[in-house]
Amino acid sequence: MSKFIVPVLVISMLIFVFGCSKKSSTTVVAPVAKNVQIQITNTSNQFVALNSGTYGGTAPVQPGNSMSFSFLAPMGTRLSFANMFGKSSDWFYATPDTGISLWSSSGAVLSGDITSLVTLWDAGTRLNQPIDSVKANIADTNNLVRPLMIPSYATDSVMTISIMPKTVDAITDSFTVTINVLSTSVTPVSPGIWAVHASGKPLFEVGVPDKGRGLKTLAQTGNPGDLSSWITPLLGVTTPLSPILFALSNMDTVIFDSGMVAGKGLKNLAEDGNPGPLHDSLMARGFSPIVIGTSVLLPGSSSSFSFSLAQGQKLYMAFMFGQSNDVFFGTSSHGLNLWPSGGNLLTGDITDSISLWDAGTEVHEYPGFGPNQAPRQSAPGMGTQENLPVSALNDGFVYGQVNKLISVMSIEE
Repeated sequence: MSKFIVPVLVISMLIFVFGCSKKSSTTVVAPVAKNVQIQITNTSNQFVALNSGTYGGTAPVQPGNSMSFSFLAPMGTRLSFANMFGKSSDWFYATPDTGISLWSSSGAVLSGDITSLVTLWDAGTRLNQPIDSVKANIADTNNLVRPLMIPSYATDSVMTISIMPKTVDAITDSFTVTINVLSTSVTPVSPGIWAVHASGKPLFEVGVPDKGRGLKTLAQTGNPGDLSSWITPLLGVTTPLSPILFALSNMDTVIFDSGMVAGKGLKNLAEDGNPGPLHDSLMARGFSPIVIGTSVLLPGSSSSFSFSLAQGQKLYMAFMFGQSNDVFFGTSSHGLNLWPSGGNLLTGDITDSISLWDAGTEVHEYPGFGPNQAPRQSAPGMGTQENLPVSALNDGFVYGQVNKLISVMSIEE
């Protein structure tokens, strides 16, 4: 009996070792695809002005000297601007908080002397003290922004202000505002800040405490930098977005090739927000594009779509910036590689992977106001046509930072 014990043990050990060896060599097979959801939110309802800038340099403008600034503005817009009363605790000269209209209700453009439209204001941030004194940093007992009625410091005793328009096109003018500080003025006037807007109160609001956006710095030190830093990211045009077209492919330049003239399908999407022809042309080339939505995506609204993504497959997207002539949002011409070979799926906020592109098919008008832009054109395809290559948007107009216009999220399902 004992002579069978050793062979049995040997066989048992071999079975054990073989079994362990076989188990340890098993590998987990990576998935061939992942389910991904893309969420797009129209966030363009946060803008406070169409455009803004500072003027007057960095030093106070002394009596007997002047400063000026120029800007483009379309019919129906307003202008706000502000400068510090240099010798005050926290006073500033400015238009009303709602700005001044650059066109009358009859369509006449604002021109000539506008001194009477500018008022002296108290920012309510520091106790008022004699203008020739060293100012102690004492809080004002009345912290509300309010007008000041002091005849000896009225606007026309310190400066004259004029505005000169110049016709650009049927709806847009170039304006130049000149501020002459009188030689008899009791105070210098600080550099300032301007903003063009359709509505709202972009620089300050009367009857409420300072909102901490930079008015205090302007009114106390004459430096418009803080107010400019606050407003600059919030410059842009509130806009609808067209239905979204997307496609998956391992190839490059599926929707467009930067530097090449746009095809008819991209032209229809970029000019009129119609993705149908682009969808059909991609289908004819062997791709499988999908259009999400049948109507515009309004500010504050979201849309989402899901798909199965193979590793190394790239995502292509395109959708129109509605308040434009031929501007669209899109991934690069080479697509977005959400799941690179050997890498991890790109998830979270991917807004910085989307850019604004100029289709190069129609001459641009002021965004949000052009009569040949989709919301206002009498029929699709209106506007002066051009035949330029597709390029990154850079036409001198302010549309808004992409991450303020939209939010794009990638989620693994």
